[in-house]
Amino acid sequence: MTDYHFDHTRNGMDKTIRLDTLNDEIKKIEQAQKQAEDELGDPYAYLNAFDSEQFEETFRQPLDGRQKGKKPSSPQPNRRFLAICIGIGVLLCILFFLLFSGILRKKDSVSTEPFSAVLCSLTQEDEILVRDMTEGRELHLSFTEDTAYIDADGKDTTIDYFRAGMPVQITVNPEEETVTLLSAQGNFWMRENVTGYTFDADSHSAQSETESLSVADHVYVFQAEEELQLADLADVDILTLWGSDKSIWAVEVMQGHGYLSVENTNDIKDGKIAVDDEEPVALDTIDRLPLSSGSHQLTLSGSNIETRKDTIIIEDQQEYLYDVSKAQEKMGVLFVNANVTDYKLYINGTAYTPGEPIVLPVGEYEVVMIKSGYKTFSETISLQEDTYTVNATLQTENGYVSITTDPVGAEISINGTVYGTSSINAALPYGTYTAQVRADGYMTKQVSFTISESPVTLSVVLEKE
Repeated sequence: MTDYHFDHTRNGMDKTIRLDTLNDEIKKIEQAQKQAEDELGDPYAYLNAFDSEQFEETFRQPLDGRQKGKKPSSPQPNRRFLAICIGIGVLLCILFFLLFSGILRKKDSVSTEPFSAVLCSLTQEDEILVRDMTEGRELHLSFTEDTAYIDADGKDTTIDYFRAGMPVQITVNPEEETVTLLSAQGNFWMRENVTGYTFDADSHSAQSETESLSVADHVYVFQAEEELQLADLADVDILTLWGSDKSIWAVEVMQGHGYLSVENTNDIKDGKIAVDDEEPVALDTIDRLPLSSGSHQLTLSGSNIETRKDTIIIEDQQEYLYDVSKAQEKMGVLFVNANVTDYKLYINGTAYTPGEPIVLPVGEYEVVMIKSGYKTFSETISLQEDTYTVNATLQTENGYVSITTDPVGAEISINGTVYGTSSINAALPYGTYTAQVRADGYMTKQVSFTISESPVTLSVVLEKE
């Protein structure tokens, strides 16, 4: 027998609906809902977590009913609204935390109280880089028109007074991170062009023949705006030191050092080497000997070799390898001086750098010097002593010009210098010239010519005006 459902409509008309049709529609809705949950997940899972611990029984019933296949009851919209409120609250808490923690960090980054620092660099006209000597942090700070500058005597000054390495007292506007006061006044000191200090990076100390100083934990060591480490320093360095009390705050390397190493020393007995006027040291004890940058004279001696002197150039932080394999030969140093510069120097056909001492084995040599516009200089020398000096005078190369004119007796000038009236003969250095010929009643005429090895002959005919 077929089941029917009678629905009474608002207009009083009765409408008959088959119950099996209604059941089919309900099944379609339940299948669509299940498919959505499979694809998107259970939309009530988040609320179920709260339901198990926090919600009252009135909220549990709709969830329990839904789990049994029933539709959610009327409290569902309230639970969704509550979940949205909770999410918004969490987001607001996170935003406020990030905002206020950032503000606090910014305020704490720069103190409002004066602090001691070392100037690292004046990066721009209105900006400096400093190192806080208490905390070791580095700060980029800007100046304003209201920034005050005080020198070591407590007098007003300008930013030009300050330099890298100088200890200072700084007061900062923390909100803008600008300098309100930059002062060199305090218990600070500076020592310029000192040497002989040995630094110990482990104990942070410095020792010289006359004193012992501590080194600040955040010491600033630099050379030509490049930061160095304490381990990079040697007792031969020429330094400028800044500090407070007995502590070094900054070290500027005015003249650094390189290293001397020697090789091929096995054939030299009782070998010793002296640097400049220092006491000789044994060859077998030299292992990267620190030497100040610049020129040094080495004196090499031994019981089985001739004493040898060499001039070497030590470059900053570079190693000079001194080869003593030729020490058995008696050597001499040749110095070449000339009355000109920028010439080419050849000794026995080998090019050498002009102006530098040249170490050669004893013997005879041909010294040749060449410069454009000058005659080639050549001299044969006998190098037998420790040193030999060649004083060369290069003479300009001259050619000859002969100028005749028609009419005879015209005035002749060359490159603006009057040489007389025609005809003339003149000796001139190699090069290009302009001759001007003039005579009363005739048109002035100019002639260009080049002086070289071959003589030049010019015949100039003037035209009447």
